Amino acid sequence: MNKLLTVVFLLLVMTLARASTPLQQASRIESDVLEGRLFLRSQQALSTMMKVAIAELERKDPKKSKQLKTEWETKYRQMYFIYETNRDIGDHYPLNKWLSEKYEMLEFTLGMDIMRATRLVDIKTFLHCPQIVFRPCSFPMDSVTIPRIDEYKNHFAYGEKYTGLVPVTTYWVTYAAVTFGTSGTFVFVAGLAGLAAERIMILISPKLSDKVYNRACGG
Repeated sequence: MNKLLTVVFLLLVMTLARASTPLQQASRIESDVLEGRLFLRSQQALSTMMKVAIAELERKDPKKSKQLKTEWETKYRQMYFIYETNRDIGDHYPLNKWLSEKYEMLEFTLGMDIMRATRLVDIKTFLHCPQIVFRPCSFPMDSVTIPRIDEYKNHFAYGEKYTGLVPVTTYWVTYAAVTFGTSGTFVFVAGLAGLAAERIMILISPKLSDKVYNRACGG
């Protein structure tokens, strides 16, 4: 077991030497958020996640994998861009019916163990956070009674059950940097780097959320 951990650690160091450290990635995402580039970064993160989903699904059901790849690349990749201009995670309406249905299909086909291990459960964040994070002053509160700025923070940073859009984006952007954006089944070492960067961003994101919200809506 100790030998395995040593090998994993060495692989992580060697890989990060070619890419960048989790701290550097978290710092870059923080700068991107403040400079208005969160949308592009989160779109990159979702695209990376879908590559992993397609590759993992190929192992279990090649037909479904091919269909998912075709639908994503020819039509639904662009659906995320409609949110650029304008309760806990899951309490608001989902981003897109197609993505919601595909998440259910992935969960049913792959099982929750694989969904958690490969972090494909993060699709939940992309289903319920963008319509809040990119519309801070106008998103519907539905039945939520906490202050709007706090509800925004639940989706920007983290809520009680789920991690918000910015830390999850940090995870997948770091993952993509380590794997150089290539497609394929989940890469464990890249996942470790992504997790480290995400942990750093979780510490930063609450104050960052308030800053972004107050800048957009007035503090």
